[in-house]
Amino acid sequence: MKKLILMTMVAILAALPAARAQDVREAAKKAESDRLAAEQRAREIEEKIINDRTALLAEVARLEDRQKELESSIEGLVRGKDAKQAHREKLTEKWETREVEFREISGNVRVAARDVEALLNQSPMTALSPDRLARVAPLLE
Repeated sequence: MKKLILMTMVAILAALPAARAQDVREAAKKAESDRLAAEQRAREIEEKIINDRTALLAEVARLEDRQKELESSIEGLVRGKDAKQAHREKLTEKWETREVEFREISGNVRVAARDVEALLNQSPMTALSPDRLARVAPLLE
């Protein structure tokens, strides 16, 4: 019985280092596969960053082109606005000149209408005509 126990113990002790060696080999394989998976993930992340960078650079270039287009459009609008402002100023000046001429003419017409009114009031030929001032009255107003 002692022999049996002793043999069993020797067998157990002999199997123990072999089991530990197998665990170490399995742990090393697992560590290697984890390292390979981590490297693969790192490569994927690096590719994604590079692709994102490329996409971002393309977007920046597109936005810069759009900015140039908008700046060009703004310059065209400013030139158009300046031209229209100059045209407006010319029209305003022309209007003011014509307005002065109109006021001058209307003043001359009123003066002439007052003279006609005075003549009609003093004329013996129109003394009996009741509507003698009716034609001149609108010009006096």
